[in-house]
Amino acid sequence: PPTAEVHVYVEEVPAGIVITVEDSGLVMSEVQLRRAEKAVSADHQDLTNLSGTRLGLAVVGRLARKHGLTVSFRPSARGGTGALMMLPQDLIS
Repeated sequence: PPTAEVHVYVEEVPAGIVITVEDSGLVMSEVQLRRAEKAVSADHQDLTNLSGTRLGLAVVGRLARKHGLTVSFRPSARGGTGALMMLPQDLIS
């Protein structure tokens, strides 16, 4: 929705840094959250057959694997959806 707010948080944890982006927009169902995580974790060799959100999530997944990042999704405390990215300690030290 046009009035949704987006918040970004950065937190240092022993394993590295967690970047959280959450919004107050539409809530993703549990099925949608798992589908997004599956799209990020899948190894798409050929991105030309993907479109829309599936393409974006596949690109995020490919970049995450290349750089050793982990990406996950959860319901946001603000009512929408949160995306979390973990940057491992060895990338930031």
